[in-house]
Amino acid sequence: MSSYSIFQFLSKESSQNCGYCSGKDSSTSAGMWAHTLTVQDYQALINRNWRRSGCYCYKPWMNKTCCPAYMIRCDATAFKLSKHQKKVIKKFNRYMMTGSITEPNQDSAKEDSTTETSNPVVSVHKEVTKGVGADPNKPKAMKAKQLRMLKKLEKAGTSNTEANATSSCPSNKSNQGKGLTDLLEEYDSSTAKHKFELRMVRSYPESATFKETVAEEHLIYQKYQMAVHGDPKSKVDMHQFRRFLVDSPLKETSEDGVELGSFHYQYLLDGQIIAVEVMDVLPECISSKYFFYDPTYDFLTLGTYSTFRSIYLIQQLHKSLSSLKYYLMGFYIHACPKMKYKAQFSPSYLLCPESYKWTPIEDCLPQLDISKYSRLAPPTEQDADRVSEDDFNSTCCLHDRTIYTYNSLKTVRRRSSNEDQVKLYTKLVGKTLSTSMLLYMR
Repeated sequence: MSSYSIFQFLSKESSQNCGYCSGKDSSTSAGMWAHTLTVQDYQALINRNWRRSGCYCYKPWMNKTCCPAYMIRCDATAFKLSKHQKKVIKKFNRYMMTGSITEPNQDSAKEDSTTETSNPVVSVHKEVTKGVGADPNKPKAMKAKQLRMLKKLEKAGTSNTEANATSSCPSNKSNQGKGLTDLLEEYDSSTAKHKFELRMVRSYPESATFKETVAEEHLIYQKYQMAVHGDPKSKVDMHQFRRFLVDSPLKETSEDGVELGSFHYQYLLDGQIIAVEVMDVLPECISSKYFFYDPTYDFLTLGTYSTFRSIYLIQQLHKSLSSLKYYLMGFYIHACPKMKYKAQFSPSYLLCPESYKWTPIEDCLPQLDISKYSRLAPPTEQDADRVSEDDFNSTCCLHDRTIYTYNSLKTVRRRSSNEDQVKLYTKLVGKTLSTSMLLYMR
């Protein structure tokens, strides 16, 4: 049975206080305990809006819960940086190279501004020569960037017509700017003030490096939870840390040379861990479980920067494992302001809670503006893995170390067959998974 995923279905519905809207007993979900889980089955569960926390897997009751949580993923192979996102990477690189997040010319500009303001003659001159507004009969002035481009092209003997065409061409390299790879690889450790490293360590089963560094990770986790989330120190001890971020039901495996399973992606500054991303590397995606960092380095915008690093990692792994191309950012809750940033990584997709089809997020947002729960993909005759009333009879069950279909199990069990729970489990995991995974029945 080592090749099977084995689950114990826990409840029809569980309710707890919501951490997003502060509602009491308003966050509802279904849950099951994973005794063991293959990466392939977990990938399929993710594609049905299931997510794990340690060995506990849960699926929000989307049409009942106070804050419907939609699975969100970004296509790393087609990812495009925005102007703001580029600034985050440049700031990080600047700090690593120089020890400062401020551009050198910004300091001099501030000095020039101070000098001008403190000089009364300059101030009066500026006031006297101030214009009265733009002349409507004159053409609009070019921006400095356009003027520089025009002068450069004129020196090369290019006509104005050609210059206009070239400057407006979207494929022009100068307009495209640097991409993710260019910016991340700008950091040069040989000339940098700070040494920055990334280290991927297997967290389950625990590698030697993970065992050596888990105490260091835990201290950073404590700092982060206390400073960012206001948790008391007593609630973030080593036991809680391990249960939440180390324990995993995922089986260690590899595919096309890519190691799959549970990992901690460690960020090191001058040899010390300053941040960790807890992730599962799966056949189609890297699923980001949690990210925490030393609050001392909050100025580096590490949460956003880590997303770029994970996307870049996926791009590298994709070269060996072509199916691995998505960065799974967990759940997206439209009404939660703290989650708005997830929608800024393009192109991103939300999972429809009814058809289980991934839908471009720009098509989903107008619907979510109207209703917090919405079917995101239009109905089709091929909605994913429909479950009929009798499909639960084919559900695979594990009882007394023997595998049965549920229909055959009913004939050998003397006590209640828990038919309602089996039906619900089959509906929630889907017909395909219900016949490939094992439902543990006492």
